Amino acid sequence: VMLDALRRSEVISDELPAGARVVEARITEPVAGTPGAGPPDDLAIDDAAWAIVPPDRLQRILLVGPGNVYLQNALSLLPNVELYGATAAEWPTTTGKDKFDLFVFDGFLPPDLPAKAILAIAPPATSPLGTVLGTVERPVVGQLSLDEPLLRNVDLTRLHIAKAQKLELPAWARPVIPGLPGMPLLYSGIREGQPTAVLAFDLRQSDLPLQVAWPILVANLTGELLGLDGATTEPVRPATPIDLPIPLDTQVVKVTLPNGDIIEVPPSATGAASVTFVETRQLGVYRAEAIPLPAAEPTGGRSATPAATPAPSPSGGATDSPPDRQLLFAVDLFDTDESNIVPGNGARLTALGPAEGTQPAAAAGIARDEFWVPILIIALLLLMAEWLVYERDGARRILNGTRSALNGWRPVMPGRRRG
Repeated sequence: VMLDALRRSEVISDELPAGARVVEARITEPVAGTPGAGPPDDLAIDDAAWAIVPPDRLQRILLVGPGNVYLQNALSLLPNVELYGATAAEWPTTTGKDKFDLFVFDGFLPPDLPAKAILAIAPPATSPLGTVLGTVERPVVGQLSLDEPLLRNVDLTRLHIAKAQKLELPAWARPVIPGLPGMPLLYSGIREGQPTAVLAFDLRQSDLPLQVAWPILVANLTGELLGLDGATTEPVRPATPIDLPIPLDTQVVKVTLPNGDIIEVPPSATGAASVTFVETRQLGVYRAEAIPLPAAEPTGGRSATPAATPAPSPSGGATDSPPDRQLLFAVDLFDTDESNIVPGNGARLTALGPAEGTQPAAAAGIARDEFWVPILIIALLLLMAEWLVYERDGARRILNGTRSALNGWRPVMPGRRRG
């Protein structure tokens, strides 16, 4: 792809090799003397960028409820997802529950919750997912957090809800869509080692499924619940912290930097679902590997399908770690202002005037005069005049008293006494 200076071009490819995890784009200069050859590249640090390909392992989701076309469509449109459905009456006789990675309960909760990731919508009664305190009519959406990953690219400014369950926020969850104090409309967290999210209202009692934000919110929710957070596949700005999801039995996370150095990051607490990595000053691909606890047994539940080829490392080699304990992310310099090193407008610099303590040039004048002193004096005079108007009676008494004191005072001449 030929690129001109300060121009943008897009390339879309759907023919990546099987097992590809990293895609690299690099700018190369034309050979000197050939058409299109320009001046040498004086900033080579931004000549390469990397993109992480999301893993393509098939995820199975079981939707249990009366049936909701909006929910079914949003889940079926997710990539690498196989959607199954069942009614509440069919739940006790449903087989192969251990084959599913995510359970979505719509207006229904079984007596015994599966030990898997769960998304509950309008839970009908109190359960380990939360305490139901009743219902609330026309709940108001509170102030949304700008740093909430589940609300990335989600616009809820026009959300209207007719009725919602009045849920108490559990200790294991964080509010995502706040409502009444301590009673959110959507919350998420790690419950007994399993990712869990609860939506307090029935979709048919709101206009959320009719908005563009609905499929995006579903994608963000399922990504977090399935451990496929999109934040780790998007490019990271240099020196920006990133939250890395980890298995619950992780002892330490080994992060291999692009230059080959290894940094170990321990979880902040036992059973933490993520660690924060801050050493992202180098450009390139980072590999994070979760090291399990020495005495931990292999976790059951998900059956990982053996890959045809081992996952590549940033250096091009292979690694023997299980795929669910590896994570790749890229740090790219996508800053147009920083990459544009063309000299600025010299006339604008000249118009600013000479530096303090230097002689001004013939054509350069004073760029800025200090007007704050006379403005301050005028403001003080206005305040004094306002005070005099407000305290005019007291000011009149003070003035009269001063005049009387001056009129009653007479200077004493030498050698004479006042009678």
